[in-house]
Amino acid sequence: MYLVHSVVKKTIQIIALAMFVVSFAGCATAIKTSATANASLQTQSPAPAPAQSISFKAVWVQNTLTEKNSGFRKVNRFSPIYDSRENKVILANSLEGLSTYNLFYTLTPTVENYDRKNAWSKKFAHGFEAPGLVNKGQLFIGGLNGNFYAINVKDGSVAWSFDTGAEIVAEPTLANGYIYFMNAANQLFALDMSSGKQLWVYNRQDTNSLITIRGGSKPSVVGNLVYVGFSDGSLVALNAQTGTPQWETQLNKNTRFKDIDSSPTFSGDNLYINSYDDFLYCLNRTNGTVVWKIKSGGISSPLVIGDRLIYTTSDSGIIAANKSNGQIIWTYKNVSGIATDVLSYKGLVVFGESQGKIKALDLLTGELKAGFDPGRGIMTKPTLIEDDSSFLFVSGEGNLYQVQLTQDSPNKINFIR
Repeated sequence: MYLVHSVVKKTIQIIALAMFVVSFAGCATAIKTSATANASLQTQSPAPAPAQSISFKAVWVQNTLTEKNSGFRKVNRFSPIYDSRENKVILANSLEGLSTYNLFYTLTPTVENYDRKNAWSKKFAHGFEAPGLVNKGQLFIGGLNGNFYAINVKDGSVAWSFDTGAEIVAEPTLANGYIYFMNAANQLFALDMSSGKQLWVYNRQDTNSLITIRGGSKPSVVGNLVYVGFSDGSLVALNAQTGTPQWETQLNKNTRFKDIDSSPTFSGDNLYINSYDDFLYCLNRTNGTVVWKIKSGGISSPLVIGDRLIYTTSDSGIIAANKSNGQIIWTYKNVSGIATDVLSYKGLVVFGESQGKIKALDLLTGELKAGFDPGRGIMTKPTLIEDDSSFLFVSGEGNLYQVQLTQDSPNKINFIR
């Protein structure tokens, strides 16, 4: 009897696995984290979204503020960081500093069985707004007090700090052992990641823009060049070792807000950059000449996936265009507020709305596939934990959410793989 039961159970498992493989045969080109997979995706067509109905399910909600934010100012612009090495989620806000939560399995490997206890919290003057990055157990992050920090993820101790003299509201980039970042005074810094010693600083005075959009461009490093946008509407390429400008291009010339706060994205010889309230530009990365442009820009960084370019606009839209010629493939206009940067996952485009939901669109068509409303919107790009198809984000109320992308089908598959 036991043998028969085991055989039947095994047969059911095989059938379920077969149905699962068939249902997701079209998802073979989903984004991977390795450089090899990313390079391959540059030349492939995007994978389709799942054919079945899908939805977001909240599996964890955690209040991250010790005191309720009763003001109108959004204090949660920091994208949660998942550090797989330390099994921690790292959070920051502009009121209370940093906090971390454990994120590892306690019993069986399902999303419901995470240990999510607070690991440590630490106050920093004026807090943090710009996203940070983690490398080899250290968090690199710029503060609203003007200091840039290297912080040990394990216990929150500060390894080193560097005073820039102005608040830091832009995300850093790590390349070849150096940290590159901008502060609010239009200064681009290069620091040694091990010691915090300054390699060089590039100063760009913006005398024309009396009012600018809050934020800054995350530098992109390709080869020996650093590419970054400025509030005067310029895109500049600098030598990564010396900070010497190699070329610069004035892009946004005619609008009230000239800011280029997005991070440049690359595909082959092309560079793509989003400009607030003006255009999305495609440039030749070697000399900065404009190849083509689309009349609709914003502050988000473009995403290249397969033959497509996906980006959000300042007029509450999302556009998918052909990366070769800029021809628009689809437009999604039903955005509440302003959309965050987008990410791509298994044929879906995932993003947050500043006054609404986390949403998932079909990458091929722009059709809405799923949405979840946390209250008071989402200000930062959701963070993907690919192992269990879940996303982390912080709502405008200061609540940390982990939502899982689930498949609504008679097969009862637990979550998308």
